[in-house]
Amino acid sequence: DIAGFPIANYIANSTFSENTATEQGGAIFHLREDVLFALVNVTISGNTAAEGGGIYNNGDGDSPDTTFDEVFLQNTIVSDNSAPTGANCAGGTVSADGANNVVSPGANGCPSAVANSDSPILGSAELTFSIPSIVTYVQPLGSKSSALGAGNEAVCEGPPILFLDQRAFPRPMRDPNCDIGAY
Repeated sequence: DIAGFPIANYIANSTFSENTATEQGGAIFHLREDVLFALVNVTISGNTAAEGGGIYNNGDGDSPDTTFDEVFLQNTIVSDNSAPTGANCAGGTVSADGANNVVSPGANGCPSAVANSDSPILGSAELTFSIPSIVTYVQPLGSKSSALGAGNEAVCEGPPILFLDQRAFPRPMRDPNCDIGAY
């Protein structure tokens, strides 16, 4: 259960960057229909595919009930992905019930997503080390990023986030609310 919604699968505190798919879903290809797939505090940026450079939802996205909307975004960045069809998202729609997202640029939005379309101003992927032994690539947020302090505090507080980012560093850092994305 994330933000009061039952889920079947989820990814949290993860970065998908600079991936390529020859067909669909440069970062994520969601195959199952009528199963909620949640992306919580995730960054999806700079991925490429023929369709759905960031996310491709093979589900139909037509269910009126949130528990069956196929892709649910919460505190997530989907930015600057590329594809001839659906640069950031393609296929079935994402849930309109998600919030506190950044999908940029706005012209390449994700159908039905509730999101800010201002640039998240992501830095280049960098290798980080944290305790106890986490080694991971992250994309830091720029100082004027629309994702800074714009996250849903209840989502950051609850499992699986627990006020930690992808590096296992505490959230928030110098902001009144937690940040959107994995960093």
